[in-house]
Amino acid sequence: MKDAYGRIARYYSWLSNLVFGNVLKEANRAFLESIVEKSIMIIGGGDGKSYVGLEENLLGEFWEKSPAMLKLAKKHLSGSKLKFQLGEFQSKRKADFIFLPFVLDTLSDEQLEKLLLQLRENLNPSGKVVFSDFFPPTAFLQKTILRLMILFFRLVTSHSRMDLPDYESFFQKTGYRKVDEKSWENRWIRTQMWVLA
Repeated sequence: MKDAYGRIARYYSWLSNLVFGNVLKEANRAFLESIVEKSIMIIGGGDGKSYVGLEENLLGEFWEKSPAMLKLAKKHLSGSKLKFQLGEFQSKRKADFIFLPFVLDTLSDEQLEKLLLQLRENLNPSGKVVFSDFFPPTAFLQKTILRLMILFFRLVTSHSRMDLPDYESFFQKTGYRKVDEKSWENRWIRTQMWVLA
């Protein structure tokens, strides 16, 4: 398996903090107060650093496509009750919460729709999908940073996207309903909670 993030795995959190401070970590931890004694899935959780300090409440599965990132996540979250899985998400288990931390912007439209349809099968009836990501920016500096980020990840990790998906249209199209949202940086960065419609 080619490791697209292998070259930057050790520096990913440092780079993120350099550009955004704690904002991305805050976005990834949004709504986590609700997961006590709940089964969860984290898909594309990277090095797991966003969840350090919450290990005792993490019960379920952690999916990551990068072997280097997964190795770091296992180290950072060794005190959790997560089962770490390498590769494309293909779980058959049910969960109360599914977290998608800054992963949907890396998927093609086709992949995004396929994943959201698949997650319907993994959610318990009252389950929730929580995703954090970048939304279209309004400020010039944000637009510039976003363009540079897209260029960087296209060069370093071979991401195919050149834009941001219209997340909400995909969620609505695949049968979800938005129930909550938190935002940062003038709504450029948001975490949304969706349930089955």
